[in-house]
Amino acid sequence: MAQFIAPAAWGARNGPGIVRRALDAGRTWRAGLLLVFSTLYSLLFTVVWAVTVAVGRPLLSLVFGLACWSGWVVVVDAVGRWVRAPHADAGPVLATAPSGLPATAWLRPGWALARPWAVVAAFSIVVVGEVVAWLLGDSSAWTLIGAGLVILLLVPNLWLARRGVQAGGLFLTAQGVEHVWGPAHTRVPWESLELVGPLGLERTPGLERVRRGEWWCVDTTDRSGRAIPIPSAYLTDRPDVLRRLLIDHVTRPAQRTALGTSRSIEWAATVAGLPGRTAPG
Repeated sequence: MAQFIAPAAWGARNGPGIVRRALDAGRTWRAGLLLVFSTLYSLLFTVVWAVTVAVGRPLLSLVFGLACWSGWVVVVDAVGRWVRAPHADAGPVLATAPSGLPATAWLRPGWALARPWAVVAAFSIVVVGEVVAWLLGDSSAWTLIGAGLVILLLVPNLWLARRGVQAGGLFLTAQGVEHVWGPAHTRVPWESLELVGPLGLERTPGLERVRRGEWWCVDTTDRSGRAIPIPSAYLTDRPDVLRRLLIDHVTRPAQRTALGTSRSIEWAATVAGLPGRTAPG
């Protein structure tokens, strides 16, 4: 059940499409309904999980722990996206790219990190719960194999996070495109840029992985083969708008000189169909 509802990894690929659409819908009744349902579901299974821990059933506590805490991850994600309504058409801002170049940037808010850290917390609680149930139930050590598997899932991601993580964003400079998400930093010159899928960077020879490591919970709907996905949930323009802007700058090199200036903000508003959105100041 946990994988059926979870919005990440296996769940995003095999779960109901309604979950993904509701999470991406912003502040709508669909998102509100998902939040209510996920909260009730999580509360119910949390009670069941607590009982399995108290009576010393480690394997059952693992199953129900994954169910209830995956539900709480959905709740955290739904709340985060409600607070920071995704694709709010707020548009880009002028910023400095990680390379130090002036950039037109679509920055993610700190809320974008809520779900990845919620996954870490959920996995950790599941492991602790199973260990407590094992101690209370005086069960065989073999019943801890589930906790070991969960730890194996958790450790690689925490190892990547040792260098620090950022919500990051998408940066367009006169030289190329830079993308930061979690521990990863990727950049590619305009001449080597190839887009795939909904919004992803093809691994062309010119693409450079400045820092490697894929952060937790890149939505499967953002993936496209071996391309590097640009998760769009918390970016301030829709994926179709960003894709059009990127293609426009690939095909019209003269426009790249405006990146990092107020002219690029105005052009992004025109492409988004929001002429009332103007540059700051």
